[in-house]
Amino acid sequence: MRVFFFVIFLLVIPFSFFAQQPNPFTKMIECSSILKANDINHAIKVGKVNKVVLKCSPKGSGKQIEVASGKSKDKYYFEKEHNVVWIKFTILISGDLIFTIKPKDPENDYDFLLFKSEDENAIQEIKSKKIKPIRSNLSRFNIEKRGVTGLNFNAAQTHIFAGVQAEFSSPVKVVKDEEYYLVLDNVYDEGQGTIVEFGYFDVQTITGYVTDETGEEKLDAEISWEDAETGTILKTTRTNPETGFFEIEVPFITNNPN
Repeated sequence: MRVFFFVIFLLVIPFSFFAQQPNPFTKMIECSSILKANDINHAIKVGKVNKVVLKCSPKGSGKQIEVASGKSKDKYYFEKEHNVVWIKFTILISGDLIFTIKPKDPENDYDFLLFKSEDENAIQEIKSKKIKPIRSNLSRFNIEKRGVTGLNFNAAQTHIFAGVQAEFSSPVKVVKDEEYYLVLDNVYDEGQGTIVEFGYFDVQTITGYVTDETGEEKLDAEISWEDAETGTILKTTRTNPETGFFEIEVPFITNNPN
């Protein structure tokens, strides 16, 4: 037991040291704003945030059908716009962007498309489909995962088809102050709101030793780096059985010191 706590100490102290950033900033979006933002021209501008809370579900597809293709196996666009909301956000920190979409009702099915805003013509180019989404996820919700979707550092695919597919798409390399459009579509007409949490991750190397409680005997042990929220194992390694030494490259969220 004392060996276990010694290993955790080695992992947590460096993490806290290099991950210090300002406290997360949350933007609460009222229903009145959500219901007006189902066309890109009326996107909700949230700026630089770590969390966006939609107090209710969007309703309807707006005055224009902008990001639907009518095709069931289109990985770039919704087959149909059901209940859509557009969010425009600004990159907080350069790095690899991830985000998590957490429906308040775990049985709601939120799909998403992510567009990069290249210049002042971005809105028209998105509407005309000259600019395609750089990430998408149209998979069916997973009740065991509480309907959660988004971008994750363990995911490999950039775009996910409709149907029973992976709930996460791969991260995006971003630069501070870039602007992006995120469009969400809740397929349920009587659905509830959702929370979008943004994260930026980097990779650092952590080293240490594992010994017995006397500090004399070097131990052969497995070292795991986990997602603190989900318990998902992100990286593992083993110590050198002769020296007890380990070295591991681990991902960490740079804008969340916890």
